[in-house]
Amino acid sequence: MDIQETLQRRRQGRWVSAIPFLCFIGLTWVVYFSGLTSPEYQKMEAPDSYWVTTGAKEVKQFHLPDGTLVILGANSAMEVPYRYGQSECRVHLSGEARFEVASDTIKPFRVSTR
Repeated sequence: MDIQETLQRRRQGRWVSAIPFLCFIGLTWVVYFSGLTSPEYQKMEAPDSYWVTTGAKEVKQFHLPDGTLVILGANSAMEVPYRYGQSECRVHLSGEARFEVASDTIKPFRVSTR
């Protein structure tokens, strides 16, 4: 084998070893960016509220961000907006609950039922 053939094989060997690496980088890029630019991903929004629920014979006691104590009865659910207390103090209740409301004359406490 002469020097020219040896150099040519070395050059080809470099490209052959680089092909799997380049394929991996390209595939990673496609998978990553296709998820971020899909219409379904762009339509996703952060939830506006969270739910506190109880099962049969279960009672939960917790405080709302303004200090209001809530005792949620069995088989009940309450939806609390993440922005609770910023512009208004409103919750949505399905079932039964007792409240010890923190006094606030500017933002009165409101409960809506379903």
